[in-house]
Amino acid sequence: MKAWLRDRPWIWIALFLAFLLASGAATLIIAELNHPIIIPH
Repeated sequence: MKAWLRDRPWIWIALFLAFLLASGAATLIIAELNHPIIIPH
């Protein structure tokens, strides 16, 4: 398994990009769910 991963470095790049996309999407979802409601005076 380790040799298989070592022979395919693009898998790490793909995993990193997928992680970035997932964390960005999670941040957006959490921000949307927790956005403050501004009450005008």
